Amino acid sequence: MSLLCSANRIGLGRFRLDSTCLRSVQTVRPHAYTTVPAHPSAPRPPPPPPPQAKNQAFRQGSHTGGQSLKVDVPLYDNADQTFYRVAYFCAGGQMLLWLTFADWCWRELRVAEVDSEGKKRYVLAPRWERNGAALFCLGVGGLFAAAVQLWTSRRIRSLTLLKGGQYVGIDTSNILGRNRLVLPTRSLRTWERAVTDSTAKHHVPKPPTTAAANGYIILKPQSHKTGFMIDKGGEFADRKLFDTLFYRAR
Repeated sequence: MSLLCSANRIGLGRFRLDSTCLRSVQTVRPHAYTTVPAHPSAPRPPPPPPPQAKNQAFRQGSHTGGQSLKVDVPLYDNADQTFYRVAYFCAGGQMLLWLTFADWCWRELRVAEVDSEGKKRYVLAPRWERNGAALFCLGVGGLFAAAVQLWTSRRIRSLTLLKGGQYVGIDTSNILGRNRLVLPTRSLRTWERAVTDSTAKHHVPKPPTTAAANGYIILKPQSHKTGFMIDKGGEFADRKLFDTLFYRAR
C-alpha cells in the first residue's frame, strides 16, 4: 500500500511539473516575437519637408544642375491653335489680295493727260510710278503677314522643363520658321504669378479657351529684348512650380 501511494505521488508530481512547464512555455512564447522598442537615443527619420521647402529645394536643384530630374516635366500646354491658324489663313488671303493689286499697278496703272486738242485720255503711267505703286502694295501685304508671324512666334504653345532642370523647352505657335527654343532656366523670369486667388481655391484645371480671352503672362529671357506670351486660358500642370521657377518680384 505504501509503495502504491508513493507511485501515485510521483506521478502526480510529474503531472504538476509538466503542467507548470507548459504554462511557462505558453507565457514565454508570445514575448519571443514582440518588437523591442527603439532606444531613446536612437536616431529618428526626419519629417517630410513642407511643400514650400520642397519647391525651393527643387528650384535650387534645377539651378545648380541637380540630377534628380530624370525625365522631362511639362509645365504648360495650350492645345487650342484654331485662332492662330485662322490668323495665318487671313494673312495669306490678304497677301494674295495685295499681290494682285501690285500686279495690276505694275501692268495697268494709268494716268490722265490732255492732248493738243484738249481731250482727256488715259495712258500708261511712267515706269517709276508703276513700280512705286507695286512696291507699296507688296509692302502693305508683307507687313500684315510679318505681324502675324511675329505675333505667333512669341506666343507659347507648350513649356517643358527638360531633364536635369537646367534648361526649358519652349514651343511656339508659329507655322513658318523655327518654333522650338531651348533656353536656360535661370535666364527666364516673369513678374506675374500664375497662382491667383481663384486658382488657389479651386484646383480643377480650366479647359483651353480662345486666345487672349484671359490675358497673357509675359515670360522674358535675359538674352532677348522681347518676351514670350503665355495665354492664361491654357492648362498649367503645376502653377506653384511655375511660380517657383520663373516668378521674380519687381
